[in-house]
Amino acid sequence: MCLSLPLLSWPLAAEQPFLSGTPAIRYSLEKLNVLGSVLMIGAHPDDENNAVLAWCSRGRKARTGYLSCTRGEGGQNLLGSEQGVLLGVLRTQELLGARSVDGAAQYFTRAIDFGFTKTEAEAEEKWGHDRILSDMVWVIRQQRPDVVILCFSGTPADGHGQHQASAILGKEAFDAAADPSRFPEQLKWVKPWRASRLMRSNFRPLNERGRGRGGSNPGPGGRVPSAPAPGASERRTAPLLPNEPILEIPAGDFDPVMGYSYRELATLSRNHHKSQAMVSILSYGAAPYGLALVKGEAPKHDIFDGVDVTWNRVPGGDRAGGLLARAEREFDDLHPEKTVPILLDARSLVANLAETDQWAKWKLDEIDSTIALCAGLHTEVQADGPAITPGGTEKLHITALNRSHLPIAIQRVHLSGWTDEDAAVKAGPLDYNKPSDTQLTVKVPASEPYSQPFWLVSPHTAYYYEISDQTLIGRADILPQLTARFDFALGDKRFSLEQPLHYRYADPAKDQFVRPVAVEPPIAIDLPAANFVFPERTPREVSIQIRALSPKQSGQARFEAPAGWKVDPASVPFQLTDAGSAQELRFRLTPPATPGSGQFHAAARTAEGTEVRTGVDVIDYSHIPAQTVFEASSGRM
Repeated sequence: MCLSLPLLSWPLAAEQPFLSGTPAIRYSLEKLNVLGSVLMIGAHPDDENNAVLAWCSRGRKARTGYLSCTRGEGGQNLLGSEQGVLLGVLRTQELLGARSVDGAAQYFTRAIDFGFTKTEAEAEEKWGHDRILSDMVWVIRQQRPDVVILCFSGTPADGHGQHQASAILGKEAFDAAADPSRFPEQLKWVKPWRASRLMRSNFRPLNERGRGRGGSNPGPGGRVPSAPAPGASERRTAPLLPNEPILEIPAGDFDPVMGYSYRELATLSRNHHKSQAMVSILSYGAAPYGLALVKGEAPKHDIFDGVDVTWNRVPGGDRAGGLLARAEREFDDLHPEKTVPILLDARSLVANLAETDQWAKWKLDEIDSTIALCAGLHTEVQADGPAITPGGTEKLHITALNRSHLPIAIQRVHLSGWTDEDAAVKAGPLDYNKPSDTQLTVKVPASEPYSQPFWLVSPHTAYYYEISDQTLIGRADILPQLTARFDFALGDKRFSLEQPLHYRYADPAKDQFVRPVAVEPPIAIDLPAANFVFPERTPREVSIQIRALSPKQSGQARFEAPAGWKVDPASVPFQLTDAGSAQELRFRLTPPATPGSGQFHAAARTAEGTEVRTGVDVIDYSHIPAQTVFEASSGRM
């Protein structure tokens, strides 16, 4: 059995996809006919070569991804006060925003960016060589890239030790992924995978002489001769030097359907790295990026030389491929709905192939999305608010809208998450351009955990996250609390769409925004500091703040000091009327006679009996969906 781990990415702040209308459909139709895959590997957010990613995904229509070892926890933050793992949460969303533009998917290992590292040995020691290697192998086996591209050389020329480590581990993972004796525990879900070649990209265009990154050598004159074949360059006839580019990626080429060159898309993608001050103006014109061969057979004309990227790579896929090629060939810009019957015929064939073939499984999801684009089909499941408490209820608004004249019928909507049930929607044909709206109330189980990003659920070290669920390793985004699968029919043909629950709202002075729905406690405990110092055995007052996340909250708060400390009073009552209101509570602490240190905890119990021992941080910037993170209300003293 082979598992495909989907990249569930929330819509951007204004809920507008980068491509829409005819450009989105043409891109999707062309992508259905390309069965090639590329994976790029770097160390941090901002290490990726956005131009090469955009060219591979938007230009070549290949299945493309960027694997970053870390979430960028060790960098600086231009925007606000988030540091450490909170900065990693922010930069995760910035990377997902970047990927929505350049068209790639995003993946991570469990490594944490712990700051500048002089040597790769230090990075590997602190990360754990086998731990991060296994993560890379997992992503390679799962995503099955035909070509792996390193961002760095694995030499001291890379500067940062984590840069070096990403390339050294990437080289090892390239071979280890194909060896069934390496990390055999993964074979419960995936199979060994051998990519065709391992390459390395230079960071700057070859025509920017002397400005390459990490020791990349563009060769004599700074350029590689252009090739007659479209999309890449002819192999050099001279002997290859280390890191000498043998292919030229024409990232400056203009795509008339999208209205941008891949170089311009790279800038728009990179502009999402706002916390790192990466925003820049567009650059125009030629921008050839070089790819050097690291391992595998050298390509002569194209990155996919020797790789069958057609439907012929799927056993029995020729009929489906023929139909999908016809759908692309006969597409009518003004009447996209005419393409839907062909796509549905192809879908029937691909659905059978998907039972045994991973490429067919991936393409089945793409076909469903393309059918929706051609039919102007809109589906959505919204919540009344951005958060809910365990044991509470949530009103859902389920919408399906058919903006074509095709007789598409809704069969059912199935909810998965804190509930597992069919929603009581009205089955039958959807009227033209008339929303089918269903409202229902669902109960959140009292045992439902808070919506912590999955990589922060377990305690982590300073160097890596603990993720116990193998299937979550590599995943970029948070897990949605609830998803809705819409099942549709057109005649005797079926297709499905899946949507995560979200909250949509507008700031009258800014824009429309979309954010995930969070499960959170009824109150939050805010601490003035994570550490308290008592230089003398003199009593001091320490204050905490209780903040209401839901209206009408009351109860008792307490401060739990280490053994030997005296806390007065033992508890303090709180009474909060409105959501968002807060109350400061004071405790008088007396240190013990013997100096020492220990762990303290601030806790509260509501009148309804809910025990709360956490603070709540909402990372909210206009360029990302708001993210909710829970931090224990504890520290040292």
